[in-house]
Amino acid sequence: MAGCLNAEPIKQLGFLKWMEGTWVHESEGSSVRMTSRWIEGGKFLERSFDINMGTEPLKKLRQTVFWDPAKKQVRSWGVYSDGGFEEAVWKMKGATLFVSREITRADGVRGKAVSHWTLIDKKNCAWSSNKRSMGKEKFPDIPGTSLRKD
Repeated sequence: MAGCLNAEPIKQLGFLKWMEGTWVHESEGSSVRMTSRWIEGGKFLERSFDINMGTEPLKKLRQTVFWDPAKKQVRSWGVYSDGGFEEAVWKMKGATLFVSREITRADGVRGKAVSHWTLIDKKNCAWSSNKRSMGKEKFPDIPGTSLRKD
């Protein structure tokens, strides 16, 4: 079944309805474009990210968000254009969505990060990330970044 903008998600994914459509962040020579659409009658949220530095593509991520009935949680699985992949667990706490990600790079090195998404209004959201590591290396937090709905 094709993707459908404005499709109704299943009950367990309803809190993600605001993500559908295209969201953009641009700053200091970099850009991120996130496009989300409901597929399979609202059972899955398919998201694609295009990350660019200047005019050069840096990385792409294709991600599917779904309800896992066995674990009774919202999860996702995604693949990166460089051959890496990630799995994540999604939880709402107050007005913020926490996405706990486990990442495997194309060379097999594993890492973790927690992404935070907060809807500000119908046209704006904020994203940040903390608890970031890859292998034994720790990385600094990424402070709040805004995205606007295109």
